[in-house]
Amino acid sequence: MRTIDDIPDLLHYPSTLSAQALIAAGWPAAAKVAPLLSADDPRTRERATFVLRSLTIQLREFAYV
Repeated sequence: MRTIDDIPDLLHYPSTLSAQALIAAGWPAAAKVAPLLSADDPRTRERATFVLRSLTIQLREFAYV
């Protein structure tokens, strides 16, 4: 989780390479991302929220199929 702020996608903020990998990993990654919601850096908190929201959106899309 220490790489969540590395290699930002400048055209798709707050996305980073690590954030996209966590989203691709699915819900097992949520337990590792959740503690980042209380990180000191606001960008880290925003990226953690981005990952969890993206996972929730995937779950909602799956539920409607």
